[in-house]
Amino acid sequence: MAGFVTVLPSFFLNPLLYLFLLLFWRHYYRQIQFERKLYHVRYNNPWEQWFHSVVHGLFGGILASGLLFVLGVAVRPWDFWIIGGLSLVLALFQLQYLCFAYAAGWYALAAFLVQLWPQGKDLTWMSGGWEFMGEVHLPSILGVAAILHIAEAFLVKLNRGRGGSPLFIRGKRGRLLGAYQMQKFWLLPLLVIVPATSNVSMSAPSWWPMLLSVAGTSFALMLFPAAIGFAEVAISQLPKQKARASSRRLLLYSLILLGFAWSTHYFLWAGLMGAIFAIVGHEGMIRFGNWREGKGHPIFTQLGQGIVVLAVLPATPAEKMGIVAGDIILKVNGSDVREADDFYPALQLNSAFCKMEVRNVEGHIKYLQRAVYQGEHHQLGLVLAPDDHTPFYVDMKPVSLVHLIRQQIDKGA
Repeated sequence: MAGFVTVLPSFFLNPLLYLFLLLFWRHYYRQIQFERKLYHVRYNNPWEQWFHSVVHGLFGGILASGLLFVLGVAVRPWDFWIIGGLSLVLALFQLQYLCFAYAAGWYALAAFLVQLWPQGKDLTWMSGGWEFMGEVHLPSILGVAAILHIAEAFLVKLNRGRGGSPLFIRGKRGRLLGAYQMQKFWLLPLLVIVPATSNVSMSAPSWWPMLLSVAGTSFALMLFPAAIGFAEVAISQLPKQKARASSRRLLLYSLILLGFAWSTHYFLWAGLMGAIFAIVGHEGMIRFGNWREGKGHPIFTQLGQGIVVLAVLPATPAEKMGIVAGDIILKVNGSDVREADDFYPALQLNSAFCKMEVRNVEGHIKYLQRAVYQGEHHQLGLVLAPDDHTPFYVDMKPVSLVHLIRQQIDKGA
């Protein structure tokens, strides 16, 4: 406990902590602005999103820190600083690159190349940097990336797809589809073990496996902020189903990367394969998820057999009735509704009461009813899936840190 208390002040003095928190807030605030522009109402709460990023990130940090300790991962403090700074640089190009997997992969790749050619330190102008990179412990760097993604798999499953934004997008065949943009970030406080460089140290316990650690018997503690992110688009699945599938892929990715980290102890070339897999495997996992979505049957599209619900706004009559995303409204007040133009006239058939026949995504019929108060006919809180008459859609483009900063500058001007 005393060791933890001593490292706590340095955590709150770390500038990366506040940079990550600011980036998270800016992203969630931009998301809410986008929702207001589309639906003239807020679907998500930016403060709630930001709060979950911090609180859930705390649970993820505890899990990751425990795994780091059990596996004996010991990394130099400067390695964490470089990986954290590199993740911010990569986010300048695309915000999803804020994830530590990309930064750790590139850092491990550079370290591998240096260690493959140690003679580079004989060159005077690069001797210092070459020697520093030559001492990078590749198993630990790859191990940190793997463990962070085990924590990410846990957090994605814990989040269950909450916080996604409903969107109208254009499918491959030109038809408008409803979708959910799921983009979430978490801040993990990592309690990590670093090789001791002072008298404030601890001895390694006899039971400690030290599978991935550097050689040595004395270690110290460091509390460091790490950012991990998740970005997917749900088209053929509900957000919670998409989150479950993504969580399983993340866990598989993490275990394979952990295997590369362990193998690097015995084969230096496994470090090269691990570094490449950290980058390409993560990107491939995202692209595979998007490919699966494109191949699947879209849920949120109007086919003239009832009206499909894309989203239900919080604290509205529709939510209180029990309507959820993916439901298909078949009848309203006894009248068949095949398209959006049939919906509101059917609501007007009974000015005091509303009865609906709804089919859910499992194909089960449910009957919903509720008293309707003055003005609620046009304020049920439903966002319907797009049809051929929908006047707009969103062109999905990657967002970069530069884009967010430019938006903030333009807003200030």
